[in-house]
Amino acid sequence: MASDAIEAVSKMAPSQEDLTDEQMEEMLAQATTRLREKEEAKMFQTEAPQKFTFPKMNAGALEKPYVVVKGHVAEADKSRLIDDKHRQTGSLIRKVEDPITAKKLAAEVRFILYLYNHITSMRKISQFFPRAESGHRFGVLLPN
Repeated sequence: MASDAIEAVSKMAPSQEDLTDEQMEEMLAQATTRLREKEEAKMFQTEAPQKFTFPKMNAGALEKPYVVVKGHVAEADKSRLIDDKHRQTGSLIRKVEDPITAKKLAAEVRFILYLYNHITSMRKISQFFPRAESGHRFGVLLPN
């Protein structure tokens, strides 16, 4: 194929000795335009087979939107903002405790438990030791 093109050019073009400067410039200009056209054709040919394919994504079942447009106004869908169980518990009466009072109550409970544990441990000890004459055990008056 390349040899056919060379033969066609050699038949059409006279020998180099017979060409004038203007004819040589014209032939060079034609050759450059042919080369540019081939390069452009190659660029388009290389770009055409490259097709971009995007992966198909399946979003599945989409949830209903939280915002609903009514007329020209956008409103939040109140039924979707809070779950029903939270809506029901939100309307119930709640007991709110004062943190200072809660700390005092906890301190009292700890003190009572401390006394109870101390008294029961003293009773266990008194089982191993006889009672003193005055009714005191180890210097502490214990209930019977």
